[in-house]
Amino acid sequence: MMPRQTRPAAMRFSWTLAALAAPSAIGQSWELEQFVHGLSGRDMAATGIDDIWIAGVAKPGSSQTRLIHFDGDIWSFIDIPLDPQSKAIVHTWAVEMAPWGEPVIGGRIDNQPFAAIFRDGEIQDIQTFGGLSYTFSTVDFSIPNDECIWMSMSGNHRFARWDGVEWESFPLEDDHNLVFIEAVDAIGSDQAWAVGYERIFTDAPPGPVPAKPIVAVWSGKDWLRMVPPTHDAFQCMLFDIDVLSPNDIWAVGDCLYLNEGTRPAIFHWNGIAWTQHAIDGISLGQATSVAAIASDSVWIQGNRLNHFYYFDGTGWKIVNGSSALDPFVLMNKPNFMPSSYVLRQGQFSRIGPSELMALGFTSTGDLLPMLDGTFVERLVTHAPQSNSADVNGDGRIDSLDLQLVIQQFGLTVDD
Repeated sequence: MMPRQTRPAAMRFSWTLAALAAPSAIGQSWELEQFVHGLSGRDMAATGIDDIWIAGVAKPGSSQTRLIHFDGDIWSFIDIPLDPQSKAIVHTWAVEMAPWGEPVIGGRIDNQPFAAIFRDGEIQDIQTFGGLSYTFSTVDFSIPNDECIWMSMSGNHRFARWDGVEWESFPLEDDHNLVFIEAVDAIGSDQAWAVGYERIFTDAPPGPVPAKPIVAVWSGKDWLRMVPPTHDAFQCMLFDIDVLSPNDIWAVGDCLYLNEGTRPAIFHWNGIAWTQHAIDGISLGQATSVAAIASDSVWIQGNRLNHFYYFDGTGWKIVNGSSALDPFVLMNKPNFMPSSYVLRQGQFSRIGPSELMALGFTSTGDLLPMLDGTFVERLVTHAPQSNSADVNGDGRIDSLDLQLVIQQFGLTVDD
């Protein structure tokens, strides 16, 4: 059993903060739960504020990305158990909490994608999946039940499924193009979808090679492609997907419009066709992760400002992130607007039926490196606020309202 490596006190810099902002108009706000100095994370899984796993953690001066865990007290590094003499380069990119309570971890060992499980205090059951076809690649997991794990592998445009006993690999035809599968989501062993993009090679003169979005659906025996409409975009890339049902699917990424710049790409599938959504007041930016709690409650992050995008079933709203991050927003990057040192390019993690946590990081470059780090925010729901003394809403102000106030605040008649 490999010991967990705890960061020295001088390198450990985390704290818990509450948002200073008042509840937003939607009755929810984002609060800063954790900030880990000197690291930048990529993916997160959590069961609560005292059990947080972050993958893709880059430490200054290191060429590898690692896994860290917060147990309610300290952050610890979790390393892949390799031969002590091994010089393998390890990147831990993805983590997903399984229904049985153990995190599933994925990444790359040299040029081999891998999946593993953290069990009994160490990483076990490491499974590799052959060589990558090119260097830049990602993996993602979706675990719909105790007997199914879906894994997507961008570097070799393949999928793998664990059936409770063994892994089986499935290809996605690439048409000799560069294919990047960025995310997978499943609601059952045979109900899975994935998104990404491909760069198309032609015989045209050399120049920019545009990317085309890919949506793949599992037919029960093969992965089949779908292409959402991109209208007049020069290129579009999809980075995340969330499936509520076969007739309610959200996919996000970004689209590049010539002479206009990059905008968030938001697509919705209603069981018949894909439609593209636009956010009023947002002309630049991107979307890297989506969490659909319900058809009328969808969250997106991925921009370089301190806010989220929220869909309430009728339209999109901009919701501020934790006010504890506002100082980073005030330090706007020159010559790159709109922007700030807050990078919302991590993932969401569900910690309950309607409870979310979000991952991001701050990056100031050489300006204030002591402020760079990974942050975790939690979505907090607030009780409805009212200025009326008609507490029970029956249209009258009487002793019944007073009794409710006494019960809510635990008061006595003497109070």
